[in-house]
Amino acid sequence: MFAQGGRRVESLPRSRAVLVTPGAKLPSRGPVHEIELVLALLAGAAALQMLARRIRVPPPSLLVIAGLALALVPGLPRLDQDPEVLFLVFVPPLLYFTAVNTSIRRLRDLFGSIARLATVLVLVTMTGVAIVAHSMSQMLPWSAAFLLGAIVAPPDPVAASAVTRPLGVSRDITAILEGEGLFNDATALVAYNVALAAVLTGRFSLPTAALRLVLAGAGGIAIGLVAGWAIVFARRRIGRFAIVENTLSLISPFIAYIPADLIGASGVLAVVTLGLYVARSEFTIASPAARVQAEATWTMIRFILESIIFMMVGLELPSVMRELHGRPISHLVEITAAVTLVCIVLRFAWVALSVSALRTVRRLQHEPAAPPWRDAALVAWAGMRGGDSLVIALAIPYTVARGTAFPGRPLIIFVTFGVILATLVVQGLTLTPIVRWLGLHDVDENDALGEAIARRAMAETALRHIDHVTPDVASEDPRMLARMRSLYTLRRDRWHAQEDAEANRRSRRAREREEAWDRTAASHAKLQREIIDAERRTLGLLRTDERVSEDVLQRLQRELDLEYMLSESNEAGDDRLGESPYEVGDVGDIDVE
Repeated sequence: MFAQGGRRVESLPRSRAVLVTPGAKLPSRGPVHEIELVLALLAGAAALQMLARRIRVPPPSLLVIAGLALALVPGLPRLDQDPEVLFLVFVPPLLYFTAVNTSIRRLRDLFGSIARLATVLVLVTMTGVAIVAHSMSQMLPWSAAFLLGAIVAPPDPVAASAVTRPLGVSRDITAILEGEGLFNDATALVAYNVALAAVLTGRFSLPTAALRLVLAGAGGIAIGLVAGWAIVFARRRIGRFAIVENTLSLISPFIAYIPADLIGASGVLAVVTLGLYVARSEFTIASPAARVQAEATWTMIRFILESIIFMMVGLELPSVMRELHGRPISHLVEITAAVTLVCIVLRFAWVALSVSALRTVRRLQHEPAAPPWRDAALVAWAGMRGGDSLVIALAIPYTVARGTAFPGRPLIIFVTFGVILATLVVQGLTLTPIVRWLGLHDVDENDALGEAIARRAMAETALRHIDHVTPDVASEDPRMLARMRSLYTLRRDRWHAQEDAEANRRSRRAREREEAWDRTAASHAKLQREIIDAERRTLGLLRTDERVSEDVLQRLQRELDLEYMLSESNEAGDDRLGESPYEVGDVGDIDVE
């Protein structure tokens, strides 16, 4: 992760011992205590997800507060691992998941906005933080101050995605925030390496730093493309073998990240490039069973990793405070508040400047002014920092090349922790009322129209195929063929009605026709689920009477579950139309209207 010119800048020591209970000797049951703590964190995360859903706040804000509360419990065992290992375990999988599920078309259309946030704003914020931090503390020479700036400058893609995902905001806003998070870490990590090398060696060269930024980015993209081609090539030849397909999917981010990291290229850009490359082929290379399995698997992995990383932010407070023992807490808070304010103000200023320039250009070209100021305000406010900043801060070496203490290391970690805490809690908890106040819930009519067009086209294709079946198939059982034709005719008519309604929103007749189909479809879906529930009860009775084997029971239960999930996803008028059944408290759970 922290490489320079293909070689490690310095061997990174573990920030602390493995697992230590305060005031005790190294226990022989350390790993057991560590596992117990991880299990407790997961149980707490599940409970907090339910609480966040009930009180309608973003889960990461509650998770970091819970981690902070746990850190204050006396005698609680701690998770102390090599920061480089933590980064490897948490960041590549979450980046890969976000990249694979990113709309490439939206990313392309919004690339200008994303690039400005992910590169220029990161460098501007890093410089602003360095100036303020250096002026407020003698503990931070310029090189260490720029190092702090590189750590806190990039908003966390995990935090942005986890906080905005439940709010149902505009798809463009979500795409900008997630796209920014995908690329800004690459800028920040290269800047971090440059600043770290300057602290360790006492030398800094701007041309060399710029060249390294370009080479690291280009190398990461190249490795991501090669890894993507190799993975897609392998998955095309695996065949319909869901377990093997998804095993390869799980290790894919590491296939790109580790080689890039070893040669000093951007591992972050390698993973992002890989994810975007695979996303273009995922529809054709994965079997249906693999896609269903992958959705459930990756959703669970994302939940586990996000929950632990946000709670670990809070759990780090005691160790941070121990390293700063004896220093005035008021001065530490002042520096943290100033750095946090710089991050927020510079983001607002940059977004306002960029949007003003873009709207001016569009007006000069006689085009509608865009983007809306409401969207810009939310993008400016949603710059949360997260766990990757803390992991990078913890990876700072204890000593420099001359054997002296690394300048300001405890202060850098404390300020990083404070910025993460402030942005996740203050900005995270206020996002829901801000979205409600700005009226930014997702009203993307183009998506609704596009879905209706696609579903109607699919139904018409099915009907044409039925009309051209071979005579021997048609003569086997005319009732089956008639049932299939009736089913797809119903779907075609339903989605044709919705397409008319979406295309002619002012037409009262089209709206009435759509509403009638929605009521019919909702009643049909409800009846279908009631029938499935009745079938499931019958299956339970057969099991109780031991008239069917466990194998038969599981096979039939799986069929009923798939039918039930399909019925839920297809119910018209449902706010979760088309959403994943595996998501935890996502779109539709936080009412912003």
